[in-house]
Amino acid sequence: MKKLKAVIFDLDGVIVDSEKSHFDTFNQALAHFGIRLTRRYWKTACTGIGSYAIMEGVFRRNRISEDVRKWVEKRAALYQGYVEKNGLPGIGGFLDFYRFLKVHKIKVAVASGGHKRHIAASLRAIGLPGIPFVGLEDVKRGKPSPDLFLLAAKKLHVKPSEC
Repeated sequence: MKKLKAVIFDLDGVIVDSEKSHFDTFNQALAHFGIRLTRRYWKTACTGIGSYAIMEGVFRRNRISEDVRKWVEKRAALYQGYVEKNGLPGIGGFLDFYRFLKVHKIKVAVASGGHKRHIAASLRAIGLPGIPFVGLEDVKRGKPSPDLFLLAAKKLHVKPSEC
């Protein structure tokens, strides 16, 4: 543990349980086109990938020739409103582990492939608005590239090998 100086967490599915809110807000946005994603499709084709890839896939599958960025932004606004209104449930055990790390003076950051405004809202929702984080807008290459995690380590002033 002496070498460990920091822990860098992903957000969705690690700190907050956001899957239902993402699923619901994608369906709200896609209702404009008469599309309703099934839970099965969501689990097999959408879980763990970014909003642009999800929307591109749905548009391609349904032969929709709309501006993907525009619809990703519309969906993002729906998600932001949902989180601000309803909050998000935390993942069981995370807050206890976070407190353990803080007691042992281990730095903590979040490296998420999500939009920074969503990350901030999610952290506020579980009562941890002060955790440093990096998001989609901070790097040129998102996951699976390590860029998010390398940048988070840099923000914490630690070497990647110390994380």
